Amino acid sequence: MPAGKPSGDKSCFTRFSKLATIGDIAFDETRWAILALKEARAAGHMPAIWSIDVYRAVLASGVRTLADMHEWLETNQAGALTDWKPGKAS
Repeated sequence: MPAGKPSGDKSCFTRFSKLATIGDIAFDETRWAILALKEARAAGHMPAIWSIDVYRAVLASGVRTLADMHEWLETNQAGALTDWKPGKAS
């Protein structure tokens, strides 16, 4: 097969297309919260946690501010493997 041409095997795309993407479920308010928290993390205002923990806090627990995030970190495990994945809000 020539380099740069897809093989035609779309099994990985089929598997991943079943997952909700952040764009599917994150609306303006949640997107701004995620971006603000990631900026605060980059600036050293919160621990260097994984992005999935930021998404989980915002999307599943309603965290919106840095103070909310610090409170969330006190009661939730961050930095560990998890089976959590984003889902559409009902």
